[in-house]
This record gives sequence, structure tokens and C-alpha cells, in this order.
Amino acid sequence: MRQDAPQTPAVVFGGSIKGDRSEQQDSFRTIWLKAEQAWLLLVTDGMGGHAAGGVASKVAADTFVASFIAARRAEPSLEKVLQLALEEANCQIQAQQQASPELAGMGTTLVAVHIRRDRLCWISVGDSPLWALREGRLSRLNKDHSLRSLVGAAGTSRGNLLLSALNGEPIVEIDCQSQPNTLAPGDSLILASDGLLTLTEEEIVRAVLPRSGAEGMVRALLEQVQYRAKPHQDNCTAIAYTAPMQPSQQTKRSSSGLSRTTAIWMVIAGLALIAILSRLWRI
Repeated sequence: MRQDAPQTPAVVFGGSIKGDRSEQQDSFRTIWLKAEQAWLLLVTDGMGGHAAGGVASKVAADTFVASFIAARRAEPSLEKVLQLALEEANCQIQAQQQASPELAGMGTTLVAVHIRRDRLCWISVGDSPLWALREGRLSRLNKDHSLRSLVGAAGTSRGNLLLSALNGEPIVEIDCQSQPNTLAPGDSLILASDGLLTLTEEEIVRAVLPRSGAEGMVRALLEQVQYRAKPHQDNCTAIAYTAPMQPSQQTKRSSSGLSRTTAIWMVIAGLALIAILSRLWRI
């Protein structure tokens, strides 16, 4: 799913695969907030018995977005709005469990990002990662609320124990970055469910660097996860955001591309001239 806001050249794209699971328990949302000229991006990764994880992730995603938009109309504090939307999502999960006992024990992770111009804020619970990609270097921005973060075991998402989640109970730990981080022109962001941790950060960089644009990045990541064909591969979801480049950067890229094209044609012309001269010499 691709969404281009008409007011900004930045591009957002999100996609999911089921992996080796029987059902999809991830959800994602990419929302253009026209009133404040900002993006709201969100990934939730459900957990629980058959269908329950999918319910939890969808309930959390829909409730968070609706609550955020409603609260943002009256509340200037982004931190308060992010916290309120998170609490509403958790309360709605609790309400769903009380209404449907078969959903008892369901829960979900959540990572939500607010991007306005070059300013980035986020809130997250669980182990769904948020990365920034700048000049070929990948840096994780949000905290990992799981045992994986304690043992440092990359690529071991199966059976990973969460230390905090949205499950209708009081939330143990929240990572809320309300003081905006600054995005540089040309930076990219990647939000994902932990199914993407099948790939190491080095493999993620190698997959996305040759691709241009958010759509190319997401497709490359999901293709790499599928190509790996890890047994019991978890659902995998990724959203990419590419910050607009400055005109000088675009000009530089165009100029370098023109130089390469010119050089290629010069080589071809040179080889052709050599061939002609060689034939004339024989005559």
C-alpha cells in the first residue's frame, strides 16, 4: 500500500507477509494527517491463540489511530496525545477480552511514529523495531522490551519473551520519545514487526541500499525474508518512510548519472573508432 501526500514529496509504503504461519497477526497503518501536514505510521504485532493475536493487533491499531486523531484536535502536547492513544488501545483490548472470553490472554506490541516536516517522535511497547537509515548506516531508535535485548541474540524472534505489551493489564514499560529527533534530507525510517529480525541489521542495509524509494525498500526486505525461508518464519510487516532530498542533492544525483551515461557512450564510441581504424589499416 503506497500513500503519497500531495503536500510533500516524501513517500510512505507498507507491506506484510504471513511467513510460515497460518494466519496474519500483524497490522499496520499509514495515515496522512492533513490538518497538521504530518504522517502517523504504526505497526502492531499480535500474540495469542488462533485469531486472538490478529484481533489484538487490529483493535490496537484502529483504536490508537482513532484516539490520536480525536485527541490531537484539542491537545497541543504530542506526548500527551501519544500516551492517551496508547492507553485507549490497551483499554479496548481489555474490553474485547471481557466481552469475548475466548480472547483472554491476547495482546500485541505497538510502535507508532509521528513525522512532521523534519521532526520525528514515537511511542512503542514491545519488541517491534524502529530504525533510522542515514548514509548507509542503520540505527535502532526505540527500546526493545524483550529478552532478546538482554541476551543480544539476533534473529531469534521465535519464542522470544516480551517484557512489556498491550494486553489489557497495566503497561509495564513504555518508550515515548516526545522531544523531536531531526531527520536529515534523504534519511529513511523503517518500522517493522519482529519477523524482520530474521535478517541482521547488516543484511537489512544490503537489501535496501540498492533500492530507491519506500516501496522498493519494503519489497526488498520482504523478498529477503521469504528467500531466507526460515522454518516457522513469523509474520513480517515493514513500513518505510523516505525523507525528501534537498534540490542540491537531487541535482548532484542527476549530474552524476549524466556523467556515467556520457562516459559509457564515450567508451562505446572509442571502441567503434578503434574497430574502423583497424579495418582501414588492414586495407
